[in-house]
Amino acid sequence: MEVGPPPGIGRINWLAAPFGPDEIAVLLHADRRTVTAAIEIEGPGVGLRDSEDQEALVDRFGTLLKHVANGDGFVTRLQMLARTLPADPDAHAKDVERRGDNGSPDWLKDSYDQLQSMVSTSSEQHRAYLVACMHYTRDLAAEAQAIARATRRSGGGGRIDKDAGLAVIMARELTDICARLAEADIRVRQPLGQGRLASLIHSMYDPDHPIDHIQAMTKRNAWPAELDAMEPTYLQAKTRESSTREPWCHATAWVKEWPMTPVGVNFLAPLLVHTPDVIRTVAVCMDLEPTEIAIERMLTEKVNDEAEASRAAKMNRTVDPRDIAAHGRLDQRGEDLASGAAGVNLVGYITVSSRSPEGLNRDKRTIRASAGKSYLKLEWCDREHHRAFVNTLPFATGIRR
Repeated sequence: MEVGPPPGIGRINWLAAPFGPDEIAVLLHADRRTVTAAIEIEGPGVGLRDSEDQEALVDRFGTLLKHVANGDGFVTRLQMLARTLPADPDAHAKDVERRGDNGSPDWLKDSYDQLQSMVSTSSEQHRAYLVACMHYTRDLAAEAQAIARATRRSGGGGRIDKDAGLAVIMARELTDICARLAEADIRVRQPLGQGRLASLIHSMYDPDHPIDHIQAMTKRNAWPAELDAMEPTYLQAKTRESSTREPWCHATAWVKEWPMTPVGVNFLAPLLVHTPDVIRTVAVCMDLEPTEIAIERMLTEKVNDEAEASRAAKMNRTVDPRDIAAHGRLDQRGEDLASGAAGVNLVGYITVSSRSPEGLNRDKRTIRASAGKSYLKLEWCDREHHRAFVNTLPFATGIRR
């Protein structure tokens, strides 16, 4: 029996499209009028490089955003997902026991055992994903219809409809983005087909489920069997394969304030890497707009700010230093846009998962402290966790156009 999506997800139509030698899952979100697809990526390891290389990598990623925003494609939004889960701390010891040389000297075995015992017993796996999103427009619908018509005429498929045409367009757009990712030194590990995407969604509700366990995973069992949003401070979810009767507890926060002062390239490291033993998903959604439109919006904001400042001066109000700082940031944004940068509207969400409400409260305090080290301010989405949780799923949501 198929379990339908929980509240907050909306109606979804699952499609598939060829993507190189593999296939990729393409989701049609009827309520949001968007089309999404996801790939798993592997970051360039910025922390291992010197400052010049780090800046160069950031510039190349900026070029990717500029290409997507100003190009002729249909992708209008990108989402980056960073998923952190506990891994088996004894995996290395088990591997040594299985593949080690039993004939090696005892002193060497003792020395290696001592070295292993000195290593931290906390082990984590970090997975990163990129989600591309197209908004359903008249131009996109016409293109999908043309592709479906051309495929039917060429005899490439008996029942190719407009939805299948949308999936083909998304695969084409992602192929172009993958080429740009390679230039930014970001490696594409694999596209997420229906099995992998269902497994990823399933593991976000039930972290006991291994992400790579894709056998028999389909859209039928992607969603939790039970979901309880009665508690105002967290969400409870349970799947059919849960190892215990106790559900998982999840809490989601949105990034209320991004750094107000200049920060380094690696400023999110305390949140992404340096917080052990906390199961979390960090989602950053970027709504892209062409440079010309972004400049027009910036000029409108600048005119409004100057009018407000002029009005305040006539009324002999004290100048607020925060307003002066905001004017400086607006001018800096104008300079960046004038040099060709894309317009990006940014929103961030963080979901923390734990087995018990007490453990969840402890992990929430830990994440808030880590966010502070990254110069971020968080606000927990109390009484709205069932909706906010969706923003850390691979659907590129949480921001209005």
